[in-house]
Amino acid sequence: IPLNAQITIYRIAQEILANVIKHAHATSILFQCSQNQHRFYLTVEDNGRGFDSTVTTPGMGISNIKNRVAHLNGSIQLHSKPAEGTAINIELDV
Repeated sequence: IPLNAQITIYRIAQEILANVIKHAHATSILFQCSQNQHRFYLTVEDNGRGFDSTVTTPGMGISNIKNRVAHLNGSIQLHSKPAEGTAINIELDV
């Protein structure tokens, strides 16, 4: 993986984990990374308090994550419900 993509992936992971620690009040976090040829996969799930993603306006953290994912021509799926935690699945071109 090129160095600039590595740094971007690190920053995405850092932002996601910072959001979980700061906002979710989770007691458990699942963090997985894998790669298949030129696709990099990042999955993060927590058992925190979650939020209604259809109502909540994304803050700077989520906006930063989405911008970095777009920079690597990737896609992001975010699933969250109040009291049910949050799951984020990211696929990136590397």
